[in-house]
Amino acid sequence: MLKKLTILKDPLFAFLLIGGMIFIVHDWRGNSLSRADRQILVSLEDQKRLASLYAREAGALPNADDMQYILTDYVQQQVLAREARRLGLDHGDTVVARRLAQKMTFMMSDLASINDPDETVLRAWFETRQTRFEEPARTAFRHIYFSDPEDPRLSELIRTDDQTALTDWQSKGDPFILQREYNLLPHAEIVRLFGSEFAAALQQNGRAEGVWTGPVSSVLGAHLVQVTARKPAYLPDFDAIRPRILSEWRVQAQQAASRQALSDLIADYEIIIEAAEDQER
Repeated sequence: MLKKLTILKDPLFAFLLIGGMIFIVHDWRGNSLSRADRQILVSLEDQKRLASLYAREAGALPNADDMQYILTDYVQQQVLAREARRLGLDHGDTVVARRLAQKMTFMMSDLASINDPDETVLRAWFETRQTRFEEPARTAFRHIYFSDPEDPRLSELIRTDDQTALTDWQSKGDPFILQREYNLLPHAEIVRLFGSEFAAALQQNGRAEGVWTGPVSSVLGAHLVQVTARKPAYLPDFDAIRPRILSEWRVQAQQAASRQALSDLIADYEIIIEAAEDQER
């Protein structure tokens, strides 16, 4: 024990020990990180972006103390992320790989340069995709709601042939959590509010405008329904919706450019997919 203590007190041994520790730490830090890799620049754009993210969650812009905390946290994340990558901790991590792939996709999309088409090309593109721009058929209606389909009041109203007896229709039936009257709703919206059975019943040609008919079942109960107006599906004029057509053309062109850029990147790689029998050998 005394010999060990004597060795520890020896100046030469202490020098060698400290030097070895410095070498190990330096080696752990690695020479692979360049000076640029060790520089973390928090640009004004970064600061604006971080402040915007904070405001989106907190509902207010950060004050000076908040901003100091945000920047400190950002720097810590950058340092830890770089050190993790340097140590190879990102290798084999599916979540990290997916996130990096997503960011690369966004970057390629931003870099892709898309020029607007001339009028002839845009009109030709529109002609082959008219169904995407068609306005759906719409139905306007009012209804009397009954929570119980077996409610005797419902049966009584159904037997009423005199339509004038329903001039006070708003006061009949049960209270309704939604509206009692709707103006020109598309089929999809009627399905969302009342269910597919109710929406299909309103589309029937036999359900004449202005006539109370029923019962019509919905996800909420039963209804007497009066269709007040119908508007058939139609295709808007090209000039009337040109901004929308151009916007959708740009989206599709951007997606096509991104797919091509990805295909070009993949072409630079040798893809080897190991077969199951290769592992068995």
